[in-house]
Amino acid sequence: MDETHAMQGLRAPDLLRLLEAGHGRGPLDRGLLLLEHASPRADLDSLWSMSLAERDRRLVALRRATFGSAMEVTTRCPECETALETPMDLRWLSELPAPDDPMTVHEHGGLRFRLPSTLSLMKALSSPDDPRRALLRGTLETPDPKDLDDEQVDRLAPELAAAWEAVDPMAEVRLDFRCVGCEATFQRVFDIAETFYAEVEAYGRRLLLDIHALASAYGWTEDEVLALGPVRRRLYVDMVSA
Repeated sequence: MDETHAMQGLRAPDLLRLLEAGHGRGPLDRGLLLLEHASPRADLDSLWSMSLAERDRRLVALRRATFGSAMEVTTRCPECETALETPMDLRWLSELPAPDDPMTVHEHGGLRFRLPSTLSLMKALSSPDDPRRALLRGTLETPDPKDLDDEQVDRLAPELAAAWEAVDPMAEVRLDFRCVGCEATFQRVFDIAETFYAEVEAYGRRLLLDIHALASAYGWTEDEVLALGPVRRRLYVDMVSA
């Protein structure tokens, strides 16, 4: 069964709560805020320890349940800085295979490792070491990262990244782009947490404008405005804006 059938999407009050809670916070914190809604029965420690790949899999399901599968992905050409926008259907990400236990120690190509998690990435970003090396050291079990110097870690990086992706294809999702300006072709890593939260933020701000317009026109409270369905709310906003 499609997991979006079982997952409840974010409703208008949820979107406003996320907009408020995520204000001024970084991408990892915002990803966790979304993940809490995607995993309501999980405790905070397990969410921090959950692999980023599994986090993203759940966020894809939550995004589909909230806004549907169709998404517009935006980026800029690295050659000419042309702004690009391409449609994307999230259903193919939902169909990527997942490991039986994404939180366990995995083995691939002679390496033993854990998939990167929010916690391991947060530690790597706050490490005095190079963040990329710190993340590799923080996820590697065998060979023992304490026995590896920086040069050895750098040489092992492509192999370990490939092992992450082999265990869980959601570990890194890359999208292909072709620039309409200079025809350059390039790839971008797709970050569902960042993209989804940007949508939540934009939708939440539009909701606030609707609440302001209808409260000013009719004296309705925020709860009364949010109790309206999106179609009826838009019709009222159109009338007071005419």
